[in-house]
Amino acid sequence: VYDVVYEYRDGQDFPKNDGAVLKQLAVAADDSEFTIDIPLATLRGTVGFAPEDEPANPGYDFGRLWLVNPTTGDRIELGNTFDGTYDALVVPGEYEIRYEARETQSTAPINGEGFLTSVWIDKGSNVLDIVVPSVRLDGELRFDGAPVLSGYDNGDLELRDIATGDTFLLGETELGEFSIAVLPGRYEVIYTSRDASGGQTPLNKGTVVGEVDLSDGKDATVDIDMQTATVTGTFRLGGTNPPTEEFDSGVVSLQDAHGGTVELGYTSSGSYSARVLVADYDVFYSQTTAGVRMPVNTHALLEPLSIGGGDTHDINIPVTEVVGSLTLGGV
Repeated sequence: VYDVVYEYRDGQDFPKNDGAVLKQLAVAADDSEFTIDIPLATLRGTVGFAPEDEPANPGYDFGRLWLVNPTTGDRIELGNTFDGTYDALVVPGEYEIRYEARETQSTAPINGEGFLTSVWIDKGSNVLDIVVPSVRLDGELRFDGAPVLSGYDNGDLELRDIATGDTFLLGETELGEFSIAVLPGRYEVIYTSRDASGGQTPLNKGTVVGEVDLSDGKDATVDIDMQTATVTGTFRLGGTNPPTEEFDSGVVSLQDAHGGTVELGYTSSGSYSARVLVADYDVFYSQTTAGVRMPVNTHALLEPLSIGGGDTHDINIPVTEVVGSLTLGGV
């Protein structure tokens, strides 16, 4: 049983799909002839922003519209927001209208792969006017109530669309503020350390620090204040000092409930000190160059750790030796 897949190559009279599934064929040993029809539909209409949101410089503040089959990934480019109209020849079926930022200044949303609406396209002529909604999101970035305006002590904040998973940059912490245009929707705010050499920003990577609901389509001001703490302690191996040699070492890290991580340090250093976001974590051990004494585990859960204020917490890595014989068919 085969899928018959159509892909546009050239010409004006064929659908522009890059991977449309037309039908299925059950091919038996005695089958020799099939008729394959490529159905046609036209989709046309206007495209752009609402009149009150029209960019001052459309050629430098625009996005691109796509017609996407969510099941197969089949894509057809419809045009840019500054084109005004579009006219596409496609294979009929179920699609999503998606938006992709190209150049943004003040009006065009910065979403990388934003969902607009679902459509069913019938054979023949179809008319669909596409208006791209734009919501402005402003705010300040703070750690423990104060900005960290340093290019040597910074991190990135991203927005992740809860419905689609589309992730894009919200702002950089060293700027202290953000002002962007996005599509309406619900977003998670994700922090990732880029350079924490100054010791004021936390070491977390991929940590969810908040949620922004813009589904009502209204402009909003949302200040993001991240609470941090410095946690210190020693590394122990079965209650004793771990090896100090770099060729017999492992790394200890934290992981929160959303998958965000913090690397605390290498066991060969004997101790650690890290500024992290206040949260509940699990402590993990992973070997890097385990030799004689360090465990060879690649991602071992050690214990839970709740970080509130300035904490001191020694981390012990239990270890045991496993020995035995391996046989193949009893020999």
